[in-house]
Amino acid sequence: EGLPVVVINPSIILGASRSKQSSSAIFHTAKNGIPFYTNGLHGYVDVIDVSTVIYLLYTNKFAGKRFIVSSENMENLDFLRAVCESMRSDPPRILFQQWMVFPAIIFGVIRKIFNKNSIKINRKLIRSAQSRNAYDNSRIIEKTGIQFKKVQTSIIETARRMQAIMDKA
Repeated sequence: EGLPVVVINPSIILGASRSKQSSSAIFHTAKNGIPFYTNGLHGYVDVIDVSTVIYLLYTNKFAGKRFIVSSENMENLDFLRAVCESMRSDPPRILFQQWMVFPAIIFGVIRKIFNKNSIKINRKLIRSAQSRNAYDNSRIIEKTGIQFKKVQTSIIETARRMQAIMDKA
């Protein structure tokens, strides 16, 4: 209580990491190609833009406010195609259908048994991938003047860094 706080709600943050979680998992998976896609829509933002926003909000004293931080919204198919292209792998070509949920979960459990590093596929993950979440960044742009990096540029830069990380592993 009484602390000057500003809250940011970033969309999916793109950035390179050794971790096989969050957005880094997409790049790890894309290295071998991603066969499936969903009709989802999500917002994306570069990790450098998120840190820039934090700095701008802190230095301009926007305490007590909440901001959505997102560069742009993209259809899952477009996003995954761009990631696969940047990772030099096969893009998705099969639309994930509702009847595929149960087999995907079973396959995910079996895969997890044999490969502890694989992503855990569950209903929550599938539901999230199928959701359509568009974000409006006009308020943060108006208040800070930030010019967000294009998602396509962020994907290319993140893929380049991820390739370097994976080559060292």
